[in-house]
Amino acid sequence: MKDPISPDWPNYLPGPKDDIYALGVISLLYGQLESMFQLVFSAATRMDIDHTFAIFHRIPNNVRQDVLSNLMASGPLPDVLKDLVRHFASAFKICAENRHALMHSQSGGTHHNYEEERSGILLRRFTRSGKTEVSKATLKELRKVADDIEAYVLFGAAIASEIAIHFRLIELGKPTHKKPPPLCDKPPLPTAMNWQSHESFQDELRQRKSSLP
Repeated sequence: MKDPISPDWPNYLPGPKDDIYALGVISLLYGQLESMFQLVFSAATRMDIDHTFAIFHRIPNNVRQDVLSNLMASGPLPDVLKDLVRHFASAFKICAENRHALMHSQSGGTHHNYEEERSGILLRRFTRSGKTEVSKATLKELRKVADDIEAYVLFGAAIASEIAIHFRLIELGKPTHKKPPPLCDKPPLPTAMNWQSHESFQDELRQRKSSLP
């Protein structure tokens, strides 16, 4: 007989379940975005996809961005497509930073701000310098992180497709892109997650307590 799934799971992880679910969506979607970055990288640099795959996962994001920028600068892409690739790369950087900060954080339970009617999971992370930072994330903010990633998965697919069309038109001796493709409207750049120092967070708590009657 199949074991029933407990509605209380995971009862060992503090925080609102919808927020925890959103964090899972972010984690899975980011894998798609990373794969799309690899596809855009291959298309924009004219590097074979197998060669791209061989090196892509051996280098960190900042190196990937630098290599893409350097190879594309002297490459044959028209400026209108280079501009789209640069916009995608800028957005990818923000999405990656959001994802990395969230996935390397710990749950501190739930935060409430009754004056602003805000609540959500309280996240804590450690910076490379050893300092502690806190994010009073809301479900709306976490879902936006996921939605931003999904938007740029689709945008990256459109860019890769337009680059492939561009080089195919060259092969056929036909006119290529002179203006932005109609299906490649730039999505707004993602919003960076807000993190504050642990000391600042503690100061807020003390001020809030002191204002209580």
